[in-house]
Amino acid sequence: MKKFRYIKFFLICFVIYISFNINSLYAGDTTRVSLMSQNKNHLFTSLSFGMGVGYSNNPSLKKYIQYIIPDYSSLSPSDQLSDFSSSLEFFAGVEKQVSKKFSLKAEYSYFIKSYNVSARPNFDFTYRNHQPYLITNYIIPYEYFYIKLGAGVGYIISDLTVKQYVGEIDYTSTGVGLKLESVVNAQVSKSVAVYLSGFIINTIMQDLKDKSGLELITSSNDKINLSSFGAGLRLGVEIYFF
Repeated sequence: MKKFRYIKFFLICFVIYISFNINSLYAGDTTRVSLMSQNKNHLFTSLSFGMGVGYSNNPSLKKYIQYIIPDYSSLSPSDQLSDFSSSLEFFAGVEKQVSKKFSLKAEYSYFIKSYNVSARPNFDFTYRNHQPYLITNYIIPYEYFYIKLGAGVGYIISDLTVKQYVGEIDYTSTGVGLKLESVVNAQVSKSVAVYLSGFIINTIMQDLKDKSGLELITSSNDKINLSSFGAGLRLGVEIYFF
């Protein structure tokens, strides 16, 4: 997962840079046909895709890791798990404008998150989510960029792999995701815009089970799930069709 850290760092730096320089992207360009002018008489359909970084908690899974790793309580604070940790995702979406101020977006994202304790390298806990969402956006148009404020709900399909020494076991669960997001589209050509997004997400997941239906539990019979709360940033491209 080390290579993901460099990707995350690059994405965050680029998002910050673009956010502070958005006006200079098209300042003085009088030849480009603006998004707003194309949108005056035609509703848009758009395609978006890219990648993102997140920062979220998993209180139930963290509790399980603390239980299963030998002598976890004796580890130094720097070796123990933080309440919140980072993740990586890849996304794609189709958006249809239904009125001058509103649009509907169907999106899919593939989410990856891994928990590792450096002092216990024989253990690894990695989960992957398939995340289809339906989002309603409120559109605030400007000449060369759009701001969209959205809220949506999704169906989450999770797969957790628990690796211990030489063996591993897969667990699965499903659940619901609730998302609030803001998107800025900064126009870079007639039909193409940079996609910058910040979001808050809350997932409510069922208990994890292996392929035979056995639940993942601690010695005190606590059932484990992947419910989480967090926030994230995305960087990508959005292509408009009017």
